[in-house]
Amino acid sequence: MSGGPPITIDRRRVRSFMSSAQDRRKQREPVRVVVLLRATRAAPAAGTTGPTPVQRLARRSEEGASMLEDLLGPCDEAALTTALALRGEASNPVQVTTVSASGVRDDAALIHSLARGADRALAVVDPALTVVDYHGVARVLAAAVKHAGFDLVLAGQTSLDEVQSVIGPAVAELLGIWHLSDMYQVRADPEVPTAVRGERRELDLVRTLRIPLP
Repeated sequence: MSGGPPITIDRRRVRSFMSSAQDRRKQREPVRVVVLLRATRAAPAAGTTGPTPVQRLARRSEEGASMLEDLLGPCDEAALTTALALRGEASNPVQVTTVSASGVRDDAALIHSLARGADRALAVVDPALTVVDYHGVARVLAAAVKHAGFDLVLAGQTSLDEVQSVIGPAVAELLGIWHLSDMYQVRADPEVPTAVRGERRELDLVRTLRIPLP
């Protein structure tokens, strides 16, 4: 093969170019936040009559915050509020997806999340979910989260009607990711753009914990 003078490749410049390209791709890619939601058992059971999701939302609007417990419960509502607040704190765009799993179709919680500002809502409905234990529900939610795609998953500490506090940790275990529990505040980390940090009260102390995003 004939050719001219040899070509010299500056590997440092190549690495710098590739690193810059990766940074640009990361800047364009949104942080995918998934929130686990479930309407409380105040929803009518299968085969019975009761208010539709739209009627429940209208009733909540008329009666004010007292209807919050009938819809999500304060912990799930806090998880949704945290996800939406991350938009104003994270350096990258934030895409919020809400996910629910239930044995009875009741879209009120997801409709509410979209009205609050979520980008997408995903529901898994199967009558078998009315009889499975928390681990069965967690397996379904974990599969739905994988389907949606995620960088961060938020869940309420406990549901108002069942008070078990196990769904969030169980989903994290099934996804093979780290989890922080008993957090009362979760925010984008101002010191580390690729992490979030939360605060947890332990007796008279406040512990600050940091967890990296994928």
